[in-house]
Amino acid sequence: MKTIPLFVTLSLLVLNACGPSGGPGSSGEKTPVAAADTQVVEAVDLWPLEVGNQWTFEVEEVLEAPNVPADRRRFERVLKVTKAAPNEGGKTAELAVLDQDGKTLGVIHIEVNKGGIYQLGMGSGNSKVMYEKPFPLMLWPAKKGEKSSWKGKGARPGIGTTGDISANFEQKGRAIVDSAAGRFSAYRFDTLQQYEVNKVKFETAQAAWFAPGVGMVRSLETVATSNGARQSQKLVLKSHTVK
Repeated sequence: MKTIPLFVTLSLLVLNACGPSGGPGSSGEKTPVAAADTQVVEAVDLWPLEVGNQWTFEVEEVLEAPNVPADRRRFERVLKVTKAAPNEGGKTAELAVLDQDGKTLGVIHIEVNKGGIYQLGMGSGNSKVMYEKPFPLMLWPAKKGEKSSWKGKGARPGIGTTGDISANFEQKGRAIVDSAAGRFSAYRFDTLQQYEVNKVKFETAQAAWFAPGVGMVRSLETVATSNGARQSQKLVLKSHTVK
């Protein structure tokens, strides 16, 4: 398998360039807190997309395959907003994925509007891959226990190709989340993607936490295949600069 996207995406988002049914480490989630202030938080507050804003993540990745020792890696990645433009009720933005030396490894395309946070695609130029319709990273308002689904074509985590994807989502509510950057009250959004390539079935599970006024503070993502291969990735916020 190829390195999974930073967000399902992100999704996300490619680590070499861009929830959990498993994954390295714990979720870092503490006692759930009341979400009574949901009504006074806007979706655009969940990921501030001003040019120059950036987030540094500590990343732990584990690659596993039958009869092969697990490959464990630790490194850092930076997401930096390089372009942003207003849209109806929010913004669209390009975020560069940078390594520890500031080298650009990839680009992700994000939209935030009244309905939530969406990944539009990833890459640039001839390598640009867009979803046929926006892929949810967080739907808003966050009603704990609410479920929804998505079907369409887009970038498939773990293999780096475009094709049919079906996804299910669940709002998990608000909780206190620990990170290297501090403790945050964040909203959790779970995603389960399923797709098939050359008769091999893939299942990608992700949990992502977004803190108002900060952005994504933690993510757990696992790609598992029907032939026994598995790739897990944990991102934990180390530092951030938000205007």
